[in-house]
Amino acid sequence: MIPNPQNVFESLQNDVAAKLLDTSPFNTIKAPDGAPFNVLTEDEGDIQFEFDTMIAQLGLCIVVHSPTGKIEQPDLPGPLITKLGFDVWVSEAPVFNRNSLGTQVRLVKAMTIVLGTLHGFQPSAIQSPVYADGFDTHRERTYVNDEDKVGTLVVSRICHFIAPQVAAEITT
Repeated sequence: MIPNPQNVFESLQNDVAAKLLDTSPFNTIKAPDGAPFNVLTEDEGDIQFEFDTMIAQLGLCIVVHSPTGKIEQPDLPGPLITKLGFDVWVSEAPVFNRNSLGTQVRLVKAMTIVLGTLHGFQPSAIQSPVYADGFDTHRERTYVNDEDKVGTLVVSRICHFIAPQVAAEITT
């Protein structure tokens, strides 16, 4: 979570992360050290390190990305954002996650939970419901060091969400 959010975009990320953290099975997953599962937010700091750690320890990671917006009437004061979109990446290292040390929550199951939980959810930051708008797939191999020739496959589903009824004013 982003400590002391300073704008609607950071608050939205926190609202979404909090909603997912309060959802089963994410609210029951524990890291090897007993710490609760965490949903990362893009603007909270060095999330690459945190992402790599969660993939290595649990085999599953969720990241709420910073929103993007549309200003459809630039002649109005504000400017006024009328459509907002954001992505939630659900990532899994399947070989690790599906063994006894992983979360046992498979990628597509986690993705459907994210989509179902957030579809119609109304974050307090924007006072408007968000809706699922589709998803994509991303695959990459991560390597522990230069000698690592095999690497670890990390597969992600990028869940797209929109908030088509937003009227967020950009202020300084």
